[in-house]
Amino acid sequence: MMDARHRWVFPDPLRLDPALRAVFRDQGIGTFAATVMARRGIADADALSAFLGPAIAGLNDPRLLPDAARLVERVARARSAGERVMVFGDFDADGLTGLAQLVITLRRLGLDATPYVPSRLEEGHGLSLAAVAAAVAAGITLIVTVDTGSTSVAEVAEAARLGIDTIITDHHHLPEVLPAAVAIVNPHRADSAYPYPGLSGSGVAFTVARLLLGEILAAEADALDLAELATIGTVSDVVP
Repeated sequence: MMDARHRWVFPDPLRLDPALRAVFRDQGIGTFAATVMARRGIADADALSAFLGPAIAGLNDPRLLPDAARLVERVARARSAGERVMVFGDFDADGLTGLAQLVITLRRLGLDATPYVPSRLEEGHGLSLAAVAAAVAAGITLIVTVDTGSTSVAEVAEAARLGIDTIITDHHHLPEVLPAAVAIVNPHRADSAYPYPGLSGSGVAFTVARLLLGEILAAEADALDLAELATIGTVSDVVP
């Protein structure tokens, strides 16, 4: 039985400004959808045009991510040398969707990219020594983390001792002591020029995918088909 204490209250579509209603109508948008959009801040023709415009036009420049140049240089070098890469993703929905995006992206670049999902019970959170050992056994020389790694000081140091470089992509707040990684791509860094720090881990991965495809293949728009994965991770992680 439905709880009678709660009920949905919808806005009155008849109160939408007639001029604004005409703008929406010209785009084939019905009254109810127009009302919802107007209540979310789309209040004139310019705002509607931006909302309906090319998706990539509304995205921030991925080159503004911290350590963007270092990330591109190291991945390009791995590509040229035919290195094997491990993508280490956190075990939640945000980490898994981010991991999928970067595995797909690296493979599009022609790299041999292997996904690694840690055991929550046995390996805990962050880059694990078990993953580093698995990388050594597989002849991997570069580890890229997703949605984790900002606190993995000892694990990154152990990887480096064994000849493996690490790139960290993450969105969690940073500790005072950072790992000695090749690149730490985290929009919460104090020196970050990226204008929006509220990305999820999968959102950072999506931005990194745009960066790599754009800088190495001049094909940033090819990353747009990964946006659905980024959306799942963003909603699942309950970030802004």
